[in-house]
Amino acid sequence: MPGAAGVVRRWRDHPRSGGAGWRILLAVKPVRRRTAVIAAAVVVAVAVPGVVVARQAAELRRLGTPATVRTTAAPAPPPLDGASAGWTVKADGRITDLAVLPGRGEVVYVEEVAHRSWRATAVDARTGAVRWRNARRNTAHIEAWAVTDAAVVLAYHHSASRLAWRTHHAASLEGIDPVSGRVLWTRHVYNLLGRGPGDYDPGLAAPADDVVFARTEFGVANAVDTRTGETLWEHPGLDGCRADEIAAGPAGVVMSQRCPDGKERVELLNARSGKPVWKNVISTPQLRLLAVGSDTVAVYQGGSVNQVILLGPGGGYAATVPCPCGDGRDLSAGTTGGTAFSGGPMQLIGVGGAVLVGGPFGLLAADGGTGKVLWQKAVPGGPVHQVLAQDGDAYVVSGDGALLHLDPADGSTQVVVPGSPGRPLDPGALVAAVHGYIAARTGGGFAFFGPAPAPAPAPGR
Repeated sequence: MPGAAGVVRRWRDHPRSGGAGWRILLAVKPVRRRTAVIAAAVVVAVAVPGVVVARQAAELRRLGTPATVRTTAAPAPPPLDGASAGWTVKADGRITDLAVLPGRGEVVYVEEVAHRSWRATAVDARTGAVRWRNARRNTAHIEAWAVTDAAVVLAYHHSASRLAWRTHHAASLEGIDPVSGRVLWTRHVYNLLGRGPGDYDPGLAAPADDVVFARTEFGVANAVDTRTGETLWEHPGLDGCRADEIAAGPAGVVMSQRCPDGKERVELLNARSGKPVWKNVISTPQLRLLAVGSDTVAVYQGGSVNQVILLGPGGGYAATVPCPCGDGRDLSAGTTGGTAFSGGPMQLIGVGGAVLVGGPFGLLAADGGTGKVLWQKAVPGGPVHQVLAQDGDAYVVSGDGALLHLDPADGSTQVVVPGSPGRPLDPGALVAAVHGYIAARTGGGFAFFGPAPAPAPAPGR
């Protein structure tokens, strides 16, 4: 067939080919070969990214895989109300923090079970029996967690990947029913940022208002309703400022922002509405939020001036206390009670309670409503490592490892657990105490014990 390049003989023998048939054939074959190579390259170029994308998608889907989840239909345990208790829990991993909830009759703890495997567990405070568990695999850690009246909120941080954030696989903020352990809601755009992985941080929640304060990928602070998981409001940085720290208390929630020219903006907001109550700007390269009272906010100012500042009503300076405390990380603080009223001509009226701040200088207490310093004193056993304040009660951990019960009115203390002279307690030691109930981490888990039974009345009385 003339013109058919595949018929070699007829091209070569054709009298008018001039011997060019081979050359024509040799010219045609490489063209076909190049076409095949190009086609194969195109297929590879299309297929390889597809394989990579499929693999990435599979890896994203595996992030935060729910592990064994245990719930319960049993009724809520009764409040402790002074009942004695004594039991131990053997953990399956490393316990990072725990919370004693006397009003709910529960103790909740978080543990790192294995590499990239974390779990939260609630046990009956009277018996130590497990009530519910919530666990995930393929997660970096539980960033932080908090408790409100409506939910225990866990912040699983699966990955720091930008792609994971963009596809809503980087985090799982979960609201857990405190009684049954059932998952009420899940959000994938928020995280709770505590001091360290697995930290229980009551300063990230307004329990009575059922609000937790979370952050987006870009650090923007948001208030989340713990009953529904819905966003209530957000607090973006303005005028070149960016979000820094969050601390909540009876007066509301305080948010700090780092601003240009070495300034920090401190703003008190209504926890539920996000409406500003007051704000102040402090010139400092370093500021730490410590505690929020009924109308008092305690902060630490570092840099050239090192001091604890007590901001009273309206955000004005109520008191300053010199504190050569470096970056302020050795300070611990808490709030005992107090009530805040809002509305009317006054945006906020705070009554009662005390703000406690402890550290290398000892311990101080300020009136929760006015910011006035009530007392300041050294604590037996050396510097204060921890202030444990909850439900109107207060304890401190001293430098020698002693656990002391504290009277906020005058600063008097009573030894609950004696310390060890010459062996100061690790500032990160895990202990929780409220109303005579104490939970403390042991080598393989934690121990819990309650108040000693009241002595029996003497015969004849």
